[in-house]
Amino acid sequence: EAVAAVMQETASTVDRTSLESIRAGKFRLVEVIKRARSAGVAELQLKAADAERKKLHNLEEDLKGSIRVFCRIRPLIARERSLGDTQVATPVDATTVAVQLGRHTEHFSFDAVFVPGSQEEVFEDCRHLVQSVLDGYNVTLFAYGQTGAGKTFTMYGTPGDEGTAPRTIEELYSCAGRDSDRYDHVISASMMELYRNELVDLVNPRALAASSTNSTPRRRASTFTSPTGSGGVSPAG
Repeated sequence: EAVAAVMQETASTVDRTSLESIRAGKFRLVEVIKRARSAGVAELQLKAADAERKKLHNLEEDLKGSIRVFCRIRPLIARERSLGDTQVATPVDATTVAVQLGRHTEHFSFDAVFVPGSQEEVFEDCRHLVQSVLDGYNVTLFAYGQTGAGKTFTMYGTPGDEGTAPRTIEELYSCAGRDSDRYDHVISASMMELYRNELVDLVNPRALAASSTNSTPRRRASTFTSPTGSGGVSPAG
C-alpha cells in the first residue's frame, strides 16, 4: 500500500520539466522500494515502482544534457610560481570561468566548475551515470587538456585519494551487488592507449611488444570479464 501511495503521489506531483521535482520523486521511490524489500515484499509487486524510478532517473540525466562539460582549474605548482607564472583562469560562479587573454577577459560557461574541488566532489557529479549504465545506456567519461593539466590525477588519483575511474568501478560493482538478487551482471574491461595515432592494447603483452618495435599493434581490445558474484577478475578467452 505504501508503494502504491508513493507511486500515485509521484504521478500527480512530479513536474517532469523540473530537475528538483524529478530528484525528489525519484528519492521517494528509492526509499519506499528499499523499505518494501526489507519487509520482504515480492519483486513482482515492486516491478512497476522500479520501472518508474528508472524513468525518473533517466529523465533527470536527459534534462542535464546528453553531453556535459566540467572545468577543473589546477592551482599553480611551486615551479610555475617560481618562474613567475600567473593564474589566468578565475571562477566567476559555479558554472562560469573568466580567462585573461592579454588585455581582455573572456567568459566560458560549463555544467560545473571545480577550483580544483576534491576527488569526491568531482565524482559526485558523475556518480548517477553508473546507474544509467545498468539501465542500458552507453556512457563515456574522459578528461581532456594539455600535458600537465591534471588529467591523470582527475581520472586515476593517488592511493587514498582515488580519481574518477576507480571510484566509478567501485560504484559499478556496488550497484550491481545491490541488484544481484534481481539481475545477473557480467562486467568486462579493456585498456587501450592511443599513441601516435595507433591503438595499443595494454592488456595484451604481444601488442605491447609489437608497438615497442614500431610494428602495427593489434587493434582489437583484450577484455577482462568478471561475473559480479565471483569476487575476482579473470582474462576472457
